[in-house]
Amino acid sequence: MKVAIFFEAGNFSGGVYNLSMSTINSLNNKELSDIDLNIVTTTFSNIKKLRSVDAKSEFFPSHKLAERFNKLNKIKLFNFIFKKFKIINPFEKFIKKNNYDLIFFLSPSKYIEYSGETNFIVNLFDFNHRIENSFPEYRSKNNIEEIDDIITTSAKKAYKIFVNTDEAKKDLQNLYNCHSSKILILPYGSSLVNLYESKNNITSFLNIFKKLEVSKTKNIFFYPAQFWPHKNHKYLIDAAKILDANNIEFRFIFCGSKKINFDYIVNQIKLNNLNDKIFIYDYLNDEQVVALYLNCLAVVVPTYVGRSSLPLLESFYFKKTIFYSKDILDPALEKFVNAFDLKNPHDLAHKISEFLDLRSSTAQEKIIKAYDYYSKFLNFKTRNEHVIAVLNDFKYLRKRWKN
Repeated sequence: MKVAIFFEAGNFSGGVYNLSMSTINSLNNKELSDIDLNIVTTTFSNIKKLRSVDAKSEFFPSHKLAERFNKLNKIKLFNFIFKKFKIINPFEKFIKKNNYDLIFFLSPSKYIEYSGETNFIVNLFDFNHRIENSFPEYRSKNNIEEIDDIITTSAKKAYKIFVNTDEAKKDLQNLYNCHSSKILILPYGSSLVNLYESKNNITSFLNIFKKLEVSKTKNIFFYPAQFWPHKNHKYLIDAAKILDANNIEFRFIFCGSKKINFDYIVNQIKLNNLNDKIFIYDYLNDEQVVALYLNCLAVVVPTYVGRSSLPLLESFYFKKTIFYSKDILDPALEKFVNAFDLKNPHDLAHKISEFLDLRSSTAQEKIIKAYDYYSKFLNFKTRNEHVIAVLNDFKYLRKRWKN
C-alpha cells in the first residue's frame, strides 16, 4: 500500500509546522510491512528541510494550477465541461499517477477538496472559527467559510479524523454531525521535544540562552505564540501593568511570527512604558526556543483558542509551571495548570505574585503530575502507535477491492 503524507505548512506557520514536522520525524524511516510512506509537499523550502532529515519526499509542482482548477470547477459551466471530458484536478491526477492508495493530511488543507476518489485521513486541530470567532483572523477573507468547507468535507469523506482531545472530539461531533467511530484521539507532538532529545545537552542550551541576553533577568515568563489577536498578548500587557505597579520583579518574553496584531502589541508596550518588562524576539530558531523553555521560570498562555496546545505540552515535558486561560482546555489537561480568568487581568497578576512569593509545594506537585501524564499518554511512541494502527487498518480494508 502506498501512502502520501501531505505536508503543506511553511516554516513561519508556527504550531502547524511544528506539529507536522513532529509527525514526520516520528514516522520517518519506520519499517512498516507493505506500507510505503512518501511525503508530498507543495513548497521547495519543505523539500530542503525533508532532505536534511533523510525523509523520502516528493514535490507537487502544479499547486497553483490545482487551486485555479478548483475555483473553476465551482462554476456550473466549467463543472459540466470537466465532467463531460473527464478532466480531473491536477492534484487528483498526480495522486492517481503515483498510485497512492491513501493520503494523510498532516493539517487541515484545501487539497482535501482536490483529492477526488482517493481515501484520506486528516489531522484537525480546533473548531474555534465556529465557537470563538469574533477575531479578525477568522472573519476576514471568507476564512470561516473556507475552514468550514474543509472540515465539512472531512466529516463526510475522511476514512479517519485525528483530533487532539476528547473535548475536541465532542466539538467535531456537535458542530459537524460527524460519527464518533470516524474520530480518533491523536495528542499533539512537538518537534522541539524531538530536537531536545536528539541533542540532550543542557550545557549547550544554557550557552544559547546566555547569548539571548536575558540571563540576568529574574522571573522570566515565556509565551511562544504568533501575534494573532486570539493569542491575546494584550491580556499580558494588562497584567504586566498591574505587576509593575506593585513593584513585582518579572519579565514577559514573547516570540512568534509577525501576524496582524504585531504592530498593535508593540505600540501598547511602548504606550504603557513596559519596554523593560516585556521583550519581543523578532525570530528565534528551534534551539533558542528550547533554551528559553529550559531557563524560564514559568510559561503563560492567555489564548482564547484550543482544547490543547503545543506550549502546554512542551511545558509539561520541560517541567515548567504553566499559567493558562480558564475553561479553554480539555478538563483532563486543565487540572495540571494554574488557570486564570481571561476577563480579569488582576486574576493572573495575583496568581503570578502569589507564585513568586510562595513557590509552593503544590506548584511542584502539578509539574511532576503533568510530566508523568506526558510520559504516559503524550509520548512519541504512543502517538506513533495510533497512526500506524490506522494505516494498518486501512491496509487490511484496501484488500477488499482490486487495484
